[in-house]
Amino acid sequence: YKLGDDYDPTDYMAAMEKANEWGHRIPIGIIYKEEKKTFRERLAIADEGPLVGRNINPAEYSFLLDEFR
Repeated sequence: YKLGDDYDPTDYMAAMEKANEWGHRIPIGIIYKEEKKTFRERLAIADEGPLVGRNINPAEYSFLLDEFR
């Protein structure tokens, strides 16, 4: 059966209940939806242009190496 307009796809617990319905009637439609930033929006450094040719200071990234020492 098609989910009605009164169904809230942002309610996680209700979505899990709908997803577990099985039998003679199976719900169809958007069962769960969560708005998130895209990968590109979360990776703000990409907005500054290509990484190739940038001047970087390796000392600023030493904390990354510390994890593996």
